[in-house]
Amino acid sequence: MVCGPRVNLRILTRNTRIIVEALTRVIYNLTEKGVPADLQIFTEHMIQQEQMESMMDWLSSQPRAAQLVDKDSTFINTLEYYMSRYLKDVKQHYVKADKRDPEFVFYDQLKQVMNAYRVKPAIFDLLLALCIAAYLGVAYIAVQHFGLLYKLVQRLSRKSKQQ
Repeated sequence: MVCGPRVNLRILTRNTRIIVEALTRVIYNLTEKGVPADLQIFTEHMIQQEQMESMMDWLSSQPRAAQLVDKDSTFINTLEYYMSRYLKDVKQHYVKADKRDPEFVFYDQLKQVMNAYRVKPAIFDLLLALCIAAYLGVAYIAVQHFGLLYKLVQRLSRKSKQQ
C-alpha cells in the first residue's frame, strides 16, 4: 500500500461497494420490488483493487484546495475523464463567485486577492472615547440643569435687546 498509513483500502473497498449497492437499489427501485435486503448486487471482485489503489495514490498526491486548482487542472480533467468512462453526459461548468456574497470567496491560481489596511493607533481610540465621554457629560449636565441654562439665555437675550 503506497497511498499512506491513513487509507485502509479494505475499508475503502467495502464502503465503495455499500455506496454502489445503495445507489443501484435507489436507481432501479429494487427496495419496492421485493428484492431481499441481504442480496449482494456487487461482489468484491467487481471492484478493482489495483485501480482503486492507484487512484488513491494519485488523489493523495494532487493539490485539491480551491485556491490551488485552476481551470485547466489535471486533477479536474482526470476526474472528468474517469466520470465520462462510466457516465453518459459529463460537462465542466465554471461558476464565478458573486461579489455581493462575502462569505464565500473562491481564489483562482493565477489571480490572488490580498487586502491590506492601514490601522489607526490605539491612542486615537482612547482620545476619541474621551471626547465622546466629555460631549455626553456636557449634554447630561445641560439636560439636568435646563432651568438654569434657560434663565441664563433669557438674561443674555434681554441685555442684547436693551443695547
